[in-house]
Amino acid sequence: ALWSALRDLRRVLGDTDSAQRTIRTVRGQGVRFVAEVTSPEPTYRLAYAYHDGSSWHTAVVDDALNAGFYISIAVDAAGRPHISYYDATYGSLKYAYRDGASWQVETVLGATDGQYTSLALDAAGWPRISYLACGYLWCYLRYAAWNEGSGWEIVTVDALREFAWVSLP
Repeated sequence: ALWSALRDLRRVLGDTDSAQRTIRTVRGQGVRFVAEVTSPEPTYRLAYAYHDGSSWHTAVVDDALNAGFYISIAVDAAGRPHISYYDATYGSLKYAYRDGASWQVETVLGATDGQYTSLALDAAGWPRISYLACGYLWCYLRYAAWNEGSGWEIVTVDALREFAWVSLP
């Protein structure tokens, strides 16, 4: 069922290309959500879809050039999707969420930060993102937490000698 749903999503988005893409799925309140990098060349864009039980609904979350790599998706208690991802053009960690009416997109941190994201929402629904910040011969495992009133708090957790993909629960 999932493969046919992804095929339908690509058809709805007009994507017949088999170029690189990342697909993440999650269930929330009985509804399947999908976030995907889809690629009508020459750009990649972050697309989102959900199935309400009878049909698929789609939207482009971030239409910026090369946005939407290393995506992670979570659904809050109200059924609204949240997505963390990497913008390869600007080397930025980004976070997007649906506020009920539209998508809100913000840059968490730039400067080559934000690869291999993993998103979790805390009990209050605030985003927590683990990710890698990598240079030529180094990588740092970092953690970004949204704190109401003070914005994003970024903490370096560890310096990695080897590549690792870390996932939040």
